[in-house]
Formats: sequence, C-alpha cells, structure tokens
Amino acid sequence: MNIIKGFRDMGAMLNAAPGLIESANEMSAQAKAMQTPAAGAAGAYGFGAPVPIEPNPANLVPIAGVDIELWARIAKGIAPYGYDASKLPAVAASFGVAPADWAVAVEGWNTRLAADPGVAQRFNALYRAA
Repeated sequence: MNIIKGFRDMGAMLNAAPGLIESANEMSAQAKAMQTPAAGAAGAYGFGAPVPIEPNPANLVPIAGVDIELWARIAKGIAPYGYDASKLPAVAASFGVAPADWAVAVEGWNTRLAADPGVAQRFNALYRAA
C-alpha cells in the first residue's frame, strides 16, 4: 500500500502548493492519454502502464540553481508540515536556496512540468522516491 500513500502524499502536496494545481491537472490528463491499450498491451511495462517519456534535455537544466531532483526534495519537504505551502520557502532555504531563487525556480519548473510530459514523469518519480 506504499504506492497509495505516495499518491496521497503527492495529491496533498499538489493541492497545497501554489501554481502546481493546474500542472497536476495537466499531468493527469497526459497520464490518461498515455494509458491506451496499445501503450501497455504487450510489453515490459504491463497492461495499461504509461510508457516512459524522456524529457527534453533542455528542460532539465537547473533553474536559479535548482535542479529537478532538488525541486522534488523541497516539494516533498513540506510533508512534515501538513503540506502547508507557506513552508516551501523555509524548506528551500534549509536546502540552501534563497527565497528569490526559489520563486524563480518554482515558476520555471511549473512551466516545464506543464509543457513536457517527460519532466512531469521525472518529477513524479523523484517526488515518490524522496
């Protein structure tokens, strides 16, 4: 049941974090589109499983010093605070990210997440692993 808890954690974080709600809705629509019978019918990923999508390498370049791995760890870092999004700048600071850099990074990563399904998949995997 660890996967279910992971999805609950992800859902709670996305509902709490400003700017991520719209991205989460887009990720959901993209995930549904990827789960066609042809995508999972006969292959290593099993029936109905989404096919991994590689992100555009340009979309993985750090933004204001925050790479996607750090962004996922910071996003997961508000879990002990009940997913209180107001704690994100403090959690980011605990990872050495200045508030101004965090604001730029959040805006940039949200834009990339919405535009590139591969970035969304990568973030989701990193968030669940954090």
